[in-house]
Amino acid sequence: MTFSLMPHQIEDAKFLASRSFAGCFNDMGSGKTRTALEACRLVEARRVIIVAPPIALPMWRREAEAHLGLRAQIVRTGKEPFDGSAQVYIISYAIATKRADDLRGLLADVLIMDEAHALKNVSAKRTKAMLGKGGLCSYVSRTWSLTGTPITKWADDLFPFLC
Repeated sequence: MTFSLMPHQIEDAKFLASRSFAGCFNDMGSGKTRTALEACRLVEARRVIIVAPPIALPMWRREAEAHLGLRAQIVRTGKEPFDGSAQVYIISYAIATKRADDLRGLLADVLIMDEAHALKNVSAKRTKAMLGKGGLCSYVSRTWSLTGTPITKWADDLFPFLC
């Protein structure tokens, strides 16, 4: 099942799909989730990792399975095994930080970081696990950051994305 997308979502999905590292910083409620999933469809991603706040994990699963038609697993703990039949793995920043080595081994095509403003501190473990040297983004073909608030306080909040 695919959804009707608005013109800006189609344009933004094409933008994401055309780049190996990009961000979608549209306002809240503008449809960044479906935009990113459409970009996954455009690049024919077969394995996707989505890192998001815990409250958003069920929504990502519903949307990913509906839009992409791929089986999705929410990884809720640091010890939960990865379901080999899943193609989309949805995980919180806290668990992704603890399981970064396991996630690297999944050989995903796309990494989506939802509410990516959570990565503004370059010395934080989660930022290093996602964006640092040897971070998860080094092991995927495409990394897309999504947030409606890329700058929460200072312009240097953008520094991790620009590096």
